[in-house]
Amino acid sequence: MPHRPVERRRRKTAEGMRPGKPHIQQAKDGSQRPNAPPEESEEFLREEKQVREEKNDGWMAGGLTPEKTPRRADPREAAIGLRGVRPDPAPSIEALIDEQPENPMVNGRLTTTLTMKVVGDNVSGYQAGPGTPGGSFRQQFTPRECPKSGCPQPQKGADGYLPQRRWSDAAGWPDGKLPGEMDNVVLPPEDNVLLDIVTPKLHWLDIQGKLEFDRALNCTLNAHSVKVWGRLHMGTTENPMPPNVKAEIVLWGSEQSITVIMVEGLFLVNKVISVLGEFSAVGTPRTSQAWTKLSQTAAIGSTQPVLMGNLADWGPGSQVAISATEYPSPPQTTETEVRRITGMPVYDANSDTTTITLDSALTHRHFAGVVDSSAENTHWPRPFLAAAVALLDGRSNVVLKTGEDWEEHGGEVVIGGSSDGNWEGIATISNVDFIRMGKFWYQAPALKFNFLGGQKNMSRVENCVFSYSQSGAIEANYVSHLELVDNVFHRTTRTAVWIRGTSSHDAVVLRRNIAIETLRHPNENTEWIRHFGSFYLEVRPAELYGNVAAGSCDTGFILRPQMKACQKGDLGLARLQQEELNEAVATMTGVFILDACQDDCDQCAQVHGLVAWKSAHGGIMSGDQNANVRLDTILLADNHIGMALRFVRATTDMNHRTYSYNISVFGSTAASTCDASTECRAYGETDAVGVACNSVVGDYYRRVGIMTHMINNIPKFCEAEGITPCRPPTTPIKMCVMPWEERMGSAGSRYSESHWDGVTFGHWSSSDCGKPSVAFTYNPTNIDIAYPQFFTGVKWLPSVEAGARVYLGESGITHNSVVATGEFDGVNQLVLTDVDGSLLGSTPDASLVTVYNPALAIQTCTEVGSSYFQCPELQLRYLTWEAVGGPENRVLSKFKAWRASDDRDTWSTGPQEEKTCLPVGAEHDRSWKLRPNDMYNLTMFTSPPKHHRLFWFNDNPDETIRLDIFLTQPFRLEVYVDGSLMSEDLYDTAKKSPARLPELTDPHGSYAFDPQARRFYLVMQGGFFDGRAASVGGGFILLRLLQVVQVTMTVSMPLADFDSVEQDKFVSNVAALLAIDPARIKIVQVQSKAQVAAQGGRLLEALEMLQATLQERLLQGEELSVIFQIVEENPEPVPGEAFADSGVPPPAGQTWDAIVPTAAPGSPTTGSGSFEFSGAAITELAALVQILQNASDAGVLSDILQIPVVLEAIELTDVPTDQATSNTTTTSNNFTTTETTLSTTFASTTTSDPNATTEPEEAVPEDPTVALVQSILIGAVVGVAVGIVMMVVGYFVRRRWYSNTVATDEPADEALNP
Repeated sequence: MPHRPVERRRRKTAEGMRPGKPHIQQAKDGSQRPNAPPEESEEFLREEKQVREEKNDGWMAGGLTPEKTPRRADPREAAIGLRGVRPDPAPSIEALIDEQPENPMVNGRLTTTLTMKVVGDNVSGYQAGPGTPGGSFRQQFTPRECPKSGCPQPQKGADGYLPQRRWSDAAGWPDGKLPGEMDNVVLPPEDNVLLDIVTPKLHWLDIQGKLEFDRALNCTLNAHSVKVWGRLHMGTTENPMPPNVKAEIVLWGSEQSITVIMVEGLFLVNKVISVLGEFSAVGTPRTSQAWTKLSQTAAIGSTQPVLMGNLADWGPGSQVAISATEYPSPPQTTETEVRRITGMPVYDANSDTTTITLDSALTHRHFAGVVDSSAENTHWPRPFLAAAVALLDGRSNVVLKTGEDWEEHGGEVVIGGSSDGNWEGIATISNVDFIRMGKFWYQAPALKFNFLGGQKNMSRVENCVFSYSQSGAIEANYVSHLELVDNVFHRTTRTAVWIRGTSSHDAVVLRRNIAIETLRHPNENTEWIRHFGSFYLEVRPAELYGNVAAGSCDTGFILRPQMKACQKGDLGLARLQQEELNEAVATMTGVFILDACQDDCDQCAQVHGLVAWKSAHGGIMSGDQNANVRLDTILLADNHIGMALRFVRATTDMNHRTYSYNISVFGSTAASTCDASTECRAYGETDAVGVACNSVVGDYYRRVGIMTHMINNIPKFCEAEGITPCRPPTTPIKMCVMPWEERMGSAGSRYSESHWDGVTFGHWSSSDCGKPSVAFTYNPTNIDIAYPQFFTGVKWLPSVEAGARVYLGESGITHNSVVATGEFDGVNQLVLTDVDGSLLGSTPDASLVTVYNPALAIQTCTEVGSSYFQCPELQLRYLTWEAVGGPENRVLSKFKAWRASDDRDTWSTGPQEEKTCLPVGAEHDRSWKLRPNDMYNLTMFTSPPKHHRLFWFNDNPDETIRLDIFLTQPFRLEVYVDGSLMSEDLYDTAKKSPARLPELTDPHGSYAFDPQARRFYLVMQGGFFDGRAASVGGGFILLRLLQVVQVTMTVSMPLADFDSVEQDKFVSNVAALLAIDPARIKIVQVQSKAQVAAQGGRLLEALEMLQATLQERLLQGEELSVIFQIVEENPEPVPGEAFADSGVPPPAGQTWDAIVPTAAPGSPTTGSGSFEFSGAAITELAALVQILQNASDAGVLSDILQIPVVLEAIELTDVPTDQATSNTTTTSNNFTTTETTLSTTFASTTTSDPNATTEPEEAVPEDPTVALVQSILIGAVVGVAVGIVMMVVGYFVRRRWYSNTVATDEPADEALNP
């Protein structure tokens, strides 16, 4: 910066000041420069001469001569040039370099690293001089305001002062002369001066004692900068400036003026009033009220607007601003109008209104009126919306302003503190006008609180008017006690009030402030979004009520919300009056809710008492919100989008909720016409200003009331991402993440709910100035998950058209980075639950089902307007299936859920990965809305994972589902509920007598496996499990799949004889053959051949030629079908992460990592398990397959097992394993063989001598009956296959007819229902 060298030269001048008496550095030649200015001080001239003499003496201590003389440099700086390092010409430079700070950062300043390389050059003959290091080296230079020992500071004032003297008394000044133009003036700690004149333009005024403005005379202090170590009083709370007296401070200067330095880290630039002591500026207001609202609409051409209240003291000549009530036009245009009052206001006591006369007619319409008067509107009767009107100048008799007109480098007031806490400024500022203050290029506001060492004392700003502030009006940094009350901010570029994140939570009060016209600065960067607003509150305010943001080219309120426990419904809070509500009107975004927590949290961010209307983008929005949200007492009207909430939460989260109570959502009210506010304004990927309509609904709708909330897994903004520097915290990571409400990343929370209680919808039309509007719809970019939406206490006012209530139909919006189609779960699983019947006007617990997915509906549903099915008798609940662990690049197919009660099926594709802006993968989840007390077949057309998790989010213990999970291969399954392994004896219904499938009345976690159908049956029940609700993960089920060999044998033995003893003997013989632990073998099914025939072999009975023979053999029951499984050897225990990553807390007093669930017999009891199937296990199982096959081929299997058997089939689990190159997963699926005889009685198993020789056995003639049976069976299989094909064809024909008849008049989307 051009003034940085001057900043350092100034320091010694300050050191040379003599304390103890007034000190003036006067100009000798009358020029407008201080006497002995630092750039011409004797010491500087001496050192500069030495620099000139040394310029040809060689640089870098090695004799390198520059081709031209380097630029003039400050001798107190380390002399750094592009060519090298100049030798230190004076010991003072060494001292300054040695005093560089130890800490690597000065607040708000840059740390610069310089890398240099010293080399030799044979051509030029350059050689490094003595002591010059060779090679490369790095040196870091950290700029700072002060030497290491600290900046020069005065002694703190004593308890008392000298007797007060007048500024105008020359006898009190050195040499008997008053301070003159550009003089530096020091008032020492004991000095006590009364300012009673208009001063010339001083350079610096250093107040170490006390300076007080005369309360009897009009006085003006003109200066470039004022440093307040002691006290500066322009009236006090006890003794304000009298009404007939004016006190002013006018700041002058340019960007090149000398930098002001007081303490380290307090970056002040120049043209500043810097307070490390006490500043009191208290005027007497010339009017009783700073701002009000219109009482009735001021039409175009009006010159006599009618205002609310008694404003008779708003005299002629006063300037007023009438706020906009239409969308802004970024970057710098709103319909705010400024006029002067030309006559005496006329007050009408009967109506309590005042009519004022303006100097010129209004160009725009400014609305005021009741926007709904219907008797049905009981939540918010007769809401009144109106433009604000504020008095801008001439209100106060205390003024702080910039001297130059329209100077971007304006004045600034800084109330600060030192980092060591020794100095702390305190300010009481009341009834003061701030005019044209602030510095755009330095991001310096009109008034800044910057307490580097913290704050102990309360500062207060009240009844002030800030006009034309260059870079914000008020900014607070490290503040812990601050009140802002009844202030007016007009035509502010950037944020009017910015409470920085370094300040304390619950320590700042904002009451009844108004910001009219908050604009983007004309020189603001347009390549990247710099979010600003009328009120930017990075910390939770202690109080926030009655504030108004009117006319902002960005946001009205950007706020960090209060945190409280979440509750549904009415909290019993006192009803707020409308003047107590915070209001945003004519903004791009009304209210933007910042992250409420540092990480995910389960408390509710409370947004209470807000009105947002005429927002060009959205009324209430959030981008990276990580807390639950409760909205209470909210009025949204005439916005492009009323509410659109985006959250960022962990994918395992199930605690997320949004609650709304007493929300009124209006479309186009009387405040709107078709002449304005028809085109939205929003930030976009290529639009950092908001000049176009970049919202996710674009120009497809004129207005949308509420969009379903969305939860993603990655943040958009620098604060949530942890990027530094991050100013402001809503700076987007990349431009492609915009707009605020667009999807970014993949699905976040596993489960969430929205509860809409006491919501009133009004003024919605399906044709709104030529465009549709709708009260409630889905976010068209939310393609991942459709979270449940619950409605109670809904009121539809008569002004809502039936076709504009809810839209869940096909989206015509195609301009976003993702396009909603019925392929995605976030669209085809859309369901709204009408808890009390108020949403549909029908029975409680009814459902609205998207037309995207007619298979979710039932026969009694009715289609409404190609939007949704109205289903009074249908309840749907949320089920999630997850693949646990395993490779991240796993590819899962669609997953089908087929409802048994009506033969309808829906599909889930799961969350989608983000491929474009911020690429991120998606969780391997599938979710459906399922009908309780029904049965569903779940089918996945791919290799299943080793571990599955299932969540049935339903707190009703009377609602159960049975899932029939189809497995493409044989497995043995273990069932864990909340981390506990379910006992086979208690929960496996196949082990009950008689064996059966689980039923809906069975306990949660009951199961059975049908090895022939390859279906695993599982019962899931709603309710609470160990005190934890199912809706937050209670009772979650983990399924573990173990690799097996599944063997089917025909055993020649009556069913009655194959009891538990025989079964144990059979298992022992198989184990002996395979040389394995019998515990690894489990008989999963025993049926007579008659039972098998009853299940699917009845075709044999149609063959008359064999009917008698077959019936005789089947009815005798001499043959059994026995299916048994051999599980993998020593399976690892379930990995602790399978439970830890569930999102469900472990049992009280324990951790998931410390819990090792019971594993299969013979498995280790400690250590971490694997998420992948074991290649070694497959190898070992394949070896067992070979043993069985060899025994069967050799004809000795029956002999070994001591029972006549026929090996029908051997199946080996064939899945991807942790050994990708393994070739041992080859299976013998449907391997069949027959023994040479069915009637041979086998002896006990014996061990044969490998060296013995045996003669070949004589072949036994084949039984012709058996051969004939085999031929018939083959034919039957072919016939069954043909029959299945015909059944599938018939099914689709029936389904198309059924969906046309029940669901819709249009063809069903076949892509959704394959």
